[in-house]
Amino acid sequence: MKKKYFIALFLLFFSLIGEFTQAQVEPCATNTIHQQYLADPAYRATFERIQSDLQVRIAEKMANTASQRTEATVYQIPLVVHVIHTGGVVGSIYNPSDATINTMLTKINSDFRNGGGAGADVEIEFIYAKRDPSCNASTGINRVDGSGLAGYTANGVGTGGATDADVKALSFNSNFLKT
Repeated sequence: MKKKYFIALFLLFFSLIGEFTQAQVEPCATNTIHQQYLADPAYRATFERIQSDLQVRIAEKMANTASQRTEATVYQIPLVVHVIHTGGVVGSIYNPSDATINTMLTKINSDFRNGGGAGADVEIEFIYAKRDPSCNASTGINRVDGSGLAGYTANGVGTGGATDADVKALSFNSNFLKT
């Protein structure tokens, strides 16, 4: 059950990032790739089952009134934001500033803590990882120049651009993740 819950949170997290980036700069490739994966019946069935389980969990949380609750445990999930940019300076359109990323994190946390004012508090909070895999101090934001990947600067990820696997490999092989 924990694994399903984590996968659901992971998918929701990237859905929210996609919505935010569409409103701020340009559509996120995560949504495009997710839509392509939904064509696979096995993936679609798993995704729909996770969504259903998440809805049940949310309904259960909403059924609890404040008077029934005891002191809540808020689970903090450390995360690393990987920014695969095109070589531009921090704060440019394809290399968002720390402030922009912080705004996204604040929005995600607001949605998880109270549904943006219209839902249940699922008692989850995302925080930046404070340490990298080598136990060095970290801001939790990993910036990697993706301009060296064929097609990435011109077309991003997908058709005419870099492959999803190449972008992930670039991030995985960045200094942040080297041990």
